[in-house]
Amino acid sequence: MKLSECKFKKVYLDSISSSIELMDDFISSNCDFLILGTSGRFSLAVTRNVDFIDIKSICDEFDLTMTKLRRGDWGCVSMTTYSNGRISRGKEFSHGDKPQNLRQSLMEFEFEHENEKLQTNEIYKLKHPVLLNAQTSSDRTGYSWGGRQYGDASLFCITGVVASW
Repeated sequence: MKLSECKFKKVYLDSISSSIELMDDFISSNCDFLILGTSGRFSLAVTRNVDFIDIKSICDEFDLTMTKLRRGDWGCVSMTTYSNGRISRGKEFSHGDKPQNLRQSLMEFEFEHENEKLQTNEIYKLKHPVLLNAQTSSDRTGYSWGGRQYGDASLFCITGVVASW
């Protein structure tokens, strides 16, 4: 999907970003996607719109949070090795396996697109989207009133990537 075909908000995610402010701004913007710029090769396309999510193909990871994302804790790092700019598959994860976390889902994407030149104005769908738990201001109400419990978060989904620009 071309970025010009949807409403999106792009922000840079780093270790001192305020997750609550980022997600509150995204929700109030009524955009389809929040593009989270990272220090890595890809920016992450996040959505709440179920029209962009294939529920049956979602990764098995259910505990990815904005805090883990900001810290770069995206799952096991021993799944792949990089040499001479190429990716080689590790023994613990092969291309045909269903990814268990964001790191593996991104690896799967790289394997499938390793010979393509990715456009910076395009959202490329992940074959296996990843659920993302992120707190918003509305998640911080009712801690002691029998409503939401401390630590509850709203559910978002990382559905794709954008080549970093």
